[in-house]
Amino acid sequence: MFVGDEVLLGVGFPAARAGLAGLAGGHRLVRAAEDAYGAGITGLVAGTAPADSAPGAARLAEVRVRDQSGPRNPAAFIMRWTAIGLTGGVFPALDADLTLVPAEAKATLLRLAGVYRPPPAALAAGLGAAPVSRAAAATVQAFLAQVAIVLAGLPAGEA
Repeated sequence: MFVGDEVLLGVGFPAARAGLAGLAGGHRLVRAAEDAYGAGITGLVAGTAPADSAPGAARLAEVRVRDQSGPRNPAAFIMRWTAIGLTGGVFPALDADLTLVPAEAKATLLRLAGVYRPPPAALAAGLGAAPVSRAAAATVQAFLAQVAIVLAGLPAGEA
C-alpha cells in the first residue's frame, strides 16, 4: 500500500541536508526505523494475540539507505526496510523516498513517500485493509517524528 507523510523541521535546508546525510550513514536512522517498525507491528497485531506470536508479527532485519541527491533534488534518499516474518521468511517491508525541501529561511520540509508491505502472515490471517493502513501510517509517522527530533538537535525521546 502507498504511504506518505511529511513534517516541517525548524532547521534550515543546509543543516537539515547535512544532518540527514549523517543519519543515512550511521546507526541512528536504522534505530529510528527499527523503533517505528516495531511500534507499527505491535499496533497491527494488537488485540489479536501477543505481539511475539500474533499472525503477522515481524521484526526489521535490515535498513538500507542510499543518497540519490543530484542537481534536480539536492536532498533525496531512497530507503528499503527488509523484515523477517514469523516463519523466517524475508520480505521488503518499506520502499520509500526520503526527501528534504526548503520551506523558509530556517525551515525545511521532510517528506516520505513509498510503498509499505505488511508481513505475509498478516495477510494470510485475514487482517483487513483498515488495520494494515493504520499500522502503515503509524509506522511512517513514528519514523518521521524520530528523524525530525534528531535533525532538530533534540535529545532522543523529547518531542
